[in-house]
Amino acid sequence: MSQSLTYRPEIDGLRAIAVVAVMIFHLDSTWLRGGFLGVDVFFVISGFLITSIIYTDLKEKRFSLVHFWLRRIQRIFPALLVMVAVVAIVGNFVLISPERTDLVLQSFGAVASFSNILLWRTTGGYWASSSENIALLHTWSLSLEEQFYIFFPVFLLMLHKYAKKRLSLIVFVVAVVSISLSIYGTPYYRSASFYLLPTRMWELLIGSLLSLFHLSHPNALEKTPRLSFLALLGVCLVAASFIFIDNDERFPGPYPLIPCVGTALILMFGQSERISYRFLTLGFLRYIGKISYSLYLWHWPVIVFSRYLSPHENTLALVILTLGLSSLSYHFIESPFRRGFAGSLKLLAAIPVLISLCLLPIYFNPASPGVPAGLADLESEQARTRAWEYESTDSIRSGEGGIVIGDVSQSSLIALVGDSHARVLSPPFAAFAKATDNPALIMATSGIGITTVSYPSRPDASRINSLRFEKLQTLTPSITFVAGMWSSITLANHRKLLRERLQMLSDISDKVVVLSQVPMFSLPDTYKGAFRKYLLAMGRTHSSFQAEPFEGVAKANATLQSFITELAIPNIVYLDIYSDLITKSGSILFNRDGLLLYSDYHHLNDRGSRYIFERSIEPMLSQP
Repeated sequence: MSQSLTYRPEIDGLRAIAVVAVMIFHLDSTWLRGGFLGVDVFFVISGFLITSIIYTDLKEKRFSLVHFWLRRIQRIFPALLVMVAVVAIVGNFVLISPERTDLVLQSFGAVASFSNILLWRTTGGYWASSSENIALLHTWSLSLEEQFYIFFPVFLLMLHKYAKKRLSLIVFVVAVVSISLSIYGTPYYRSASFYLLPTRMWELLIGSLLSLFHLSHPNALEKTPRLSFLALLGVCLVAASFIFIDNDERFPGPYPLIPCVGTALILMFGQSERISYRFLTLGFLRYIGKISYSLYLWHWPVIVFSRYLSPHENTLALVILTLGLSSLSYHFIESPFRRGFAGSLKLLAAIPVLISLCLLPIYFNPASPGVPAGLADLESEQARTRAWEYESTDSIRSGEGGIVIGDVSQSSLIALVGDSHARVLSPPFAAFAKATDNPALIMATSGIGITTVSYPSRPDASRINSLRFEKLQTLTPSITFVAGMWSSITLANHRKLLRERLQMLSDISDKVVVLSQVPMFSLPDTYKGAFRKYLLAMGRTHSSFQAEPFEGVAKANATLQSFITELAIPNIVYLDIYSDLITKSGSILFNRDGLLLYSDYHHLNDRGSRYIFERSIEPMLSQP
């Protein structure tokens, strides 16, 4: 390998493929469902290049930690800081709370390299629907890499000094430990496994190990030309991962290993295999690769802001705008700072001050100045309420049994059981219990309905349901309400279990009331988890909003009602609350007098739950 490890023209092509895959996935995940794995390709490349730089300098006895970190700052931060500043300015007018107010801390997280930790602690995870509204969501991977750049050089320096002969072996062991943590942690701590360095650094260490091998055996590939076909295999592995790997509950786990191994094969054999080398060194791919960092920085804010401004997405316009911003960023920010022009570090230090100034309007004025008249309720806390204070999973898991209102030893105990749809109905139940001195027990467990069995992201679902029913058998409530997202299950497959659970509740309680699922909005795919954003985009473009209900909910409710009728158990009744939220024209009653009743596309807020409770549930509780 005669060429420098830090300049490999095919790497630009590989970067281009990775960033384009990420962009396609973010524009529409159905176009390339594994496109998000482009980030994992970047991790391997970064580990390869950084280790090449560090270890070459170590061998030549000219490595300086301070110099290395300054070079990383000049390479990464100028374009990043400018992007964050622009996001802060535009976000003040485009975003609405909580995303707008959250932008203050998220901006500092991106600048101070703890964005991944912040997002892990403050969001429902990268794959949560609400994450699609976070303009700086993509900075998690940059923070993770920056953390690696802080700790890995010190680690490598110590190994080179005290364990030089075992250096590669120790790095390999650390990589194995890291991927083991990822495989073990994903079913139980998926968000942490996705976001944090200990469970993701093995991907960077694959690149590091490859670099160490090259540096130790510079002529190894010349002795094995027959293995060059493995570069094509690497291309196939990367492409297959983009096409076939899904963002389900099993990711990350071991799945990034496929694109990471593919990337390593390309890096190892790419220069020896003509087909893949010629493709990866095509002129336009190399240019996309050179601006790939800026492309990654700008593509996501452009997509997020566009969806707040208009529901009619123009993909071509978004791509052109992103390419334009990225080219400007590369030529006028990245390149000059990388060359280290006079005063560059002083100017770089001034940019965080600029960002702080850009964030001041958000900090001092929580209300967005960019919300059209008549849509102010989109930002109100009442509109966004989701009754998280009644989430009972931890209480049930610890043996307490749920959220208790009043003295459960008294008679006439009211129980509310179910998933997140039970949780959002909890506030009026609690208020009724306090007003009437009737004790209430809330047993609402998000993602776990009464028929839910364990699955990868909720491995303890069966145990939680067992504990829930044990507690109910002990307390024997007078009336038990059951709520759930019935459209998410196939009743044909859950019929037996649902019969068993309802029979158990029937034996425990004097009366069991099974509530229908409330209407769910039929929204464009890009707004599935962003109901408020969709309303805002429609308002900004003066488009009429037809709140059409998703047909699957009505069908699921009808099936459930028929099932309960077939059971013919006298003390089990079906209560239709779906119809309370359907207007005469057949659309969803999502607001009253300009005030929202929904917090998202299928959950009520506190207003909506109170409306349903007063119309249908309280009359049933008032019956003798």
